[in-house]
Amino acid sequence: PDAGLYHPDHEEDVCATPAHHRRWRKEGGGGDRPVVAVAIHRSYLVDGLTAHIDETVRRLERGGALPLVYFHPARQTDSMKQLLTMEGRVLPNVIINYRAVFDATETRSAFESLGIPVLQALVHKESEAQWRADSAGWPFSRIPFYVAQPEAAGIVDPFVVAVTRSGDGDVIPIGEQLDGLLNKALRLARLQRLSNAEKRIAVFYYNNPPGEKHLKASFLNVPRSLERILANLAEAGYTVEPAREEAPTQQAQAPSKGYYPPCPF
Repeated sequence: PDAGLYHPDHEEDVCATPAHHRRWRKEGGGGDRPVVAVAIHRSYLVDGLTAHIDETVRRLERGGALPLVYFHPARQTDSMKQLLTMEGRVLPNVIINYRAVFDATETRSAFESLGIPVLQALVHKESEAQWRADSAGWPFSRIPFYVAQPEAAGIVDPFVVAVTRSGDGDVIPIGEQLDGLLNKALRLARLQRLSNAEKRIAVFYYNNPPGEKHLKASFLNVPRSLERILANLAEAGYTVEPAREEAPTQQAQAPSKGYYPPCPF
């Protein structure tokens, strides 16, 4: 088929719908397991280049997740939505993308409608030895299409997770790289399933130009911005205490004292 859900253990490799996939797995709703979708091209299946996809599935399952590997024709985002939703509910908590992005605007709109994070998995076109010897890690000539275009579509954190084996051209996963991406995906999936009150948030702020009392950025009122951010977080259910701008100012300035000891003169 042109679109479907793949699993290496399925007798026909592919399920046509999420309901078919669920019946095959004999699961009512996935239980408490996080669901990680993996976007691939149909050509991987046609050409038999599934070693990295199969390993992604195996490692997700060992990590306690339910993998949902899907493919569909290019520029047919409606097919993607049909494969990732059932009874009006979005199935995955996060997506790992192995696909090329041809239309960033349309792809971004489709991902935004799902409301979940999307991570970029990159396959290097050379061998693992060549990749490890490359100080840049990814060819500059391939950045526009494989990095910038996905970023414009809202896909983040590109990881090189597989290479192309010399000789037969098979796509082989790089174990530690793949683990890095999957561990992030699993943590993002966990965040998606937590209530806002259970989440912990770090706030980074500028201290430029440097100085013990400085708390500002270019044309931005940082203390007042922090006041509004804290109020919005509290309204959204996060465990924070709203405060007037004076309080976050004092709290943010305190760590700077150790970097700027008083002048002895």
